[in-house]
Amino acid sequence: MSQGQWKWVKKDVVLPSPKEDKEPEIDEATKKALEEIEKGIGNMRLRLHHTIAYQFIEYDSLKKLWDVLKEKYGVPGLSKAFTEFKAVMSTQISQNQDPCPALDKLMAHFARLKECNMQLEDKIVKMILLAKAPPSMEIVVQIAN
Repeated sequence: MSQGQWKWVKKDVVLPSPKEDKEPEIDEATKKALEEIEKGIGNMRLRLHHTIAYQFIEYDSLKKLWDVLKEKYGVPGLSKAFTEFKAVMSTQISQNQDPCPALDKLMAHFARLKECNMQLEDKIVKMILLAKAPPSMEIVVQIAN
């Protein structure tokens, strides 16, 4: 995105069709677009781990390469969901301190669980939050019930 190449992931470039028996004439805008696409493919390939990069050498369209990578690696697995759930369970709300940072952290973990297609029911989220309340917040817990 910082190099202006993201737009080629969002849409395909329509390239000029070759004329009969002649070299196709490419205007400056198309030439620039092709250069940006090449740079984008190069940048994306450079960032692939060497153990998987060989699988994607044949892709010459930035959008196709992005779509294949997204399909293959875009969905977090069960281990990611478990890591987030474990983080939820280990996060503590400190006694005599502002609970907002801990609550923000918990809500971030719940959001990442949702991204993993492991969204907890609201009732379960509320019970977890109430269970994590420190003893000084016992009145709040009783009122919330």
